[in-house]
Amino acid sequence: MDAVQIKIKHCIDNEMTTLNLSSMCLNELPNNLSSSLQSLYCSENKITKLPDNLPATLENLSCCDNQLTQLPKNLPDSLDMLLCSYNKYLHIPKKYVEQLGLNETPNYNQKARMIQRMWRIKKCQYVMII
Repeated sequence: MDAVQIKIKHCIDNEMTTLNLSSMCLNELPNNLSSSLQSLYCSENKITKLPDNLPATLENLSCCDNQLTQLPKNLPDSLDMLLCSYNKYLHIPKKYVEQLGLNETPNYNQKARMIQRMWRIKKCQYVMII
C-alpha cells in the first residue's frame, strides 16, 4: 500500500474529517475518499482535474499549486472555502458565477476578478467563465 492509500485508510478508519494529501506527487485524487471528509488539502501536486464525486460533506478544499484547468461540474453544496491559486488556468462553470450572485455583472473580466477574490483564485495565468 502506498503512502497516499495509507493516509486515506487512516482517515477512514479513525473517522477523521481532515485529510492532507499535499506534496504527494499526485496526478489525480483517489476515488476512495472518506464520505465524512470536511477538509481536503491537496496542494503542491500535479493534479489536472478534480473529480466530480468529491464528498458531499466537504467544506474546505485547498488545491493550490497544481495544474488544474477546470473545476468539477458539481462542487459540494457544503463547500465554504475553495483555495485554488497558482494553477495554470482555470475554467469556471457559469453556474458557479450565478451561485455567487454575480450573474448581473455585465463584464466577464470583472466577474473573474470578483471570483478570484471570493474563492482566492489568484496567480492563475487565465481564468475563463464558461
